[in-house]
Amino acid sequence: MILSEGLWRRRYAADSNIVGRQIRVNNTALTIVGVMPAGFRFPQTKADVWQPMVLDRARLRNGGRYLSTIARLRDGATVASAQADMNVLTPQLQKERPDFNSKWGITVIGLREQVIGDVRRPLLVLLGRSD
Repeated sequence: MILSEGLWRRRYAADSNIVGRQIRVNNTALTIVGVMPAGFRFPQTKADVWQPMVLDRARLRNGGRYLSTIARLRDGATVASAQADMNVLTPQLQKERPDFNSKWGITVIGLREQVIGDVRRPLLVLLGRSD
């Protein structure tokens, strides 16, 4: 599991040896593998703990299109370069499982664009900015 920086400070007194320690969550032993930096959070959530997600095999068999992915671009990468990488990956996925992937693709969208979307220009007008 990964702890938020706030939980790490509040609950574990900012213990610098926390990584590798096991704790029990819902009667399951989980190993702490990291602490997120201060101020990190996923959009529209305020979580203090992240743990591996168990995939629902039944949902995967019946379509499997119920997850979204958020990723951080490596230094120097752009949305356009990430999209180019996904454009290489898409035909490989279609070849591996044509029954599942033949009508699907991968679209890379910057987080700001995803969250703000088409309201950027109206927001700038309301704020009196011309960015």
